[in-house]
Order: sequence, then structure tokens, then C-alpha cells
Amino acid sequence: MGDEVGVAKTCNHLAIIASTIGRAIEAEGWFKRTLELDERVHPGSSLHAGHLSNLANLLMNEVRAGCFPENRLIEARSYAERALTIKEKLGVSSGYWITLGLLAKIADIEGHVEEARTYRRREREAYAAFEGNRYHIDQQHGKLIAAIAAAEQGDTQAREAVEAALPQLEEDGWKIATPTRRSWSGERDWDALVEGLGSEEALLILRVLETIAQPAETQGKTPEQMIASLPASIRAAMEQGNQAALQQAFDSLSSEEQQVVVIAMQYLQAQAGEESE
Repeated sequence: MGDEVGVAKTCNHLAIIASTIGRAIEAEGWFKRTLELDERVHPGSSLHAGHLSNLANLLMNEVRAGCFPENRLIEARSYAERALTIKEKLGVSSGYWITLGLLAKIADIEGHVEEARTYRRREREAYAAFEGNRYHIDQQHGKLIAAIAAAEQGDTQAREAVEAALPQLEEDGWKIATPTRRSWSGERDWDALVEGLGSEEALLILRVLETIAQPAETQGKTPEQMIASLPASIRAAMEQGNQAALQQAFDSLSSEEQQVVVIAMQYLQAQAGEESE
């Protein structure tokens, strides 16, 4: 019927099925057929990037399982790097932290410890830069974040509550007890605190640090002054009420500027909540 985009998607599905039932060679063939179609009908698209990552992931898993020779990691890295290049152009909303995580795993297998550490740091930073992830972590653990920050600022009841909750959180896979206690001791280096943590746990600790720092950033400022302190591109997107433009403007900022914006937004949201109450 001439639907080459649909054919590419179907080839990708067939590759996933073949991989799931242990037919790696067949899966690789389907993935490569998918990429041939991608190159013809939508090169540089999010779908193209996703399919490149899928093939890289297949090769990496087969090498790790001992089914493919280790030299095939060179191909896996090449596909993953191509996927990352595309996703970075599309912005943080493309979820390129997933590809950074894949590159970290490849570096681990190759024994490149420092390279893997760098990829994981970039993975955490990209994950934390996406507003959707921040919204999710605040919805899921907002009270815990506030309690950890309050404990650091001397609230003994909050500290007791957090200490009581930490064992269950650790058991559930949220390995935040050590970085939490280190933050209570005054440590503020996010990268050092979250070394070895997954992206979600790392973002939770970042939100704690941001909450601890927030009063100093907002003290004595009115909402109007906070808005005026934002970058012009952010203010313009807010005035338009355009969420896509806001995300695009946020993605274009440096990490330091993004942190300033996040703190300002949190302050403004808190002010809006107080007024509605």
C-alpha cells in the first residue's frame, strides 16, 4: 500500500518479537531493515533515533550474555551515538537520558570506568532537566522531599519521620538513606551525593537540595520580582501560555540558568497555592 513508515514500525515490532524469543540474528536483520526504511522516509526523526537505540541495545545485551563477540560493541556504540545525536537535536523531551544510560552500559562492558561515570552523570542531568520528570517526582515524593529539607533545617519531628521511612524506601529500591544523611551533614555537591544512584533517586536528592536552597533564593522577593528575574525567552513563553515553547526555552538554557528557573517556578507555584487557599 506504499506505507513505508508503517512498514518500518512493523519491522521494528518483528525485531522485538524475535529478540524476545531468543532469535538475536533474526532480530538484528529486522532492525537493520527498519533502519533502511528510516533513512529513506524520515531520517533524523524520533522514530529513527528509537530504532537506532533498539539495535544498539540488542547488540549490547547479546555481547553481555556471551552470545556475540565483544568487538560488536563497536557497532552498538556507533548506533547509540547516532541515536544520541538525533535526540539531542530534538531536545530533552526526546528522553535522550535513556540513550546516555545505554552508552554507560556499553562503556562498563568495555571496562571504560571513567567514561561510564561521565555518561551516567549526563544521564542524571538530562533526566533532571525534563520538567515532566520533575513534576512526577514532586507528585510521588513531594512530602518526603519537604520533610528531608525541613529536617536539615532543624525540624526534629521531620527528621524522626524521615528516619522511620528510610528503611522501607531502601527496601523498595530507593537507595537514598546515605545521601540524605550526608545532606543533613551539610554536603551540597549533587554529583558526589548521587554517585551510583539511578536517575529517579538522583532527582529526588536534587529536589531536596533545591528545596533547602530555595528560601535564600526567594527571600524578600515579590512574585513580580521573581518573574522579572527569569530569562526573556521563559517570560515570553509564560505570557503566551505555550507549554511547548516554555519547554523549548528551558532546554536552551545552561544548567545554572535552568536551576534558577526551577527555583523561581517553585516559588511562584507555592505563592499561587497560598492565594487559592
